Amino acid sequence: RERVPKNIRARAGAPAGLFAVRFGDDLWEQVQAAVNWLQERVRAGELAWTDCAILYRYRAYQYPLALALAQAEIPHSQVDLRELFLTPVGQDITAYLTAVLAPTELDADMAQRLLKRPNKYFTNRFISSVHGWASLQGGGHDLPGWANDRLREFLDQLGLIQTELARRPFKSAALLYRLDLDFGLYEYYAEKGGDKRALDEETELIIWDTIYALAANFDRPAEFLAFIRETLARELAPPADNEGITLSTIHQAKGREYPTVVYFNLSQGAHGEEPEELEEERRVAYVGVTRARQDILITAQRGRPSPFLRELVQDPRYRQKTMGQLIKERNQLQKSLQKNPDAARQAELDRLEAEIAGRRLLDPPAPRR
Repeated sequence: RERVPKNIRARAGAPAGLFAVRFGDDLWEQVQAAVNWLQERVRAGELAWTDCAILYRYRAYQYPLALALAQAEIPHSQVDLRELFLTPVGQDITAYLTAVLAPTELDADMAQRLLKRPNKYFTNRFISSVHGWASLQGGGHDLPGWANDRLREFLDQLGLIQTELARRPFKSAALLYRLDLDFGLYEYYAEKGGDKRALDEETELIIWDTIYALAANFDRPAEFLAFIRETLARELAPPADNEGITLSTIHQAKGREYPTVVYFNLSQGAHGEEPEELEEERRVAYVGVTRARQDILITAQRGRPSPFLRELVQDPRYRQKTMGQLIKERNQLQKSLQKNPDAARQAELDRLEAEIAGRRLLDPPAPRR
């Protein structure tokens, strides 16, 4: 079905507000951009924390946002960070980190998880016989030759990473990247990507990306593993009235409005943009953008803005025109208006200026050499 281009713009006569976009190389940079922007606004006396909401497509994004807000001592909706590390992906990462950082502390559940995720094709009988690091390493397993070779290769890979960690420091995110390279975690989660459980619940791949973003906040892997353990052991405080920033999925925020909104991670690939899902996801993006009564910040991955962001900042009336043509028309209108002011032509000039600014925002010119 052919889509008719629409323009997601403020209604005629709507009060002026602030529209801003910030790009980040990864999720954590977007988190920092969102927190910094809100801090600047509140410090300037323009709004209170309770005027603000951070909205996102998937629930997993609340966890790095909540961590950054807590570090900045900014009040916000209660978030149970334990949920992230109790997901299958969270348990996988905890098991792999424990195997390379503190192998003697590997329990039966962790050891068995290592043998199953990603699938290494060991029998359930063998997997259930493993109760920790000692039994995993112990040998004497009644395995066929191919399985014994695969187990030895797996243990050798873990041992090599342990040796490299002893020789030189790894940052937490770099260690996760190395675990992915050696054991194919990212590809494994990507293959399971279609298994979404609800409108605002995420795939395992999105959870991996979220935990990877959290890891970027910890230089030493041991600190990150300690953080995971402390988080899992922590008691959640009783729920209290929110006296700060609202953290919410877009789905939960439907029907509500906030003076100031951060729309988090409006990026290509972050909204399940398969052809059959495109229209539904576009409606989700529209709901997210229109929750802001006055001001909005949109964050996105640098170089990968969502097509919905392009629709938001670009006017369909100019879609066939090049940047050069737009600039030429603008210059001609400016000269004409200097001689003969006219409200209609001034409105057209304003639209052209907005279109040029939007294109420059999404496609900045390459730096001069």
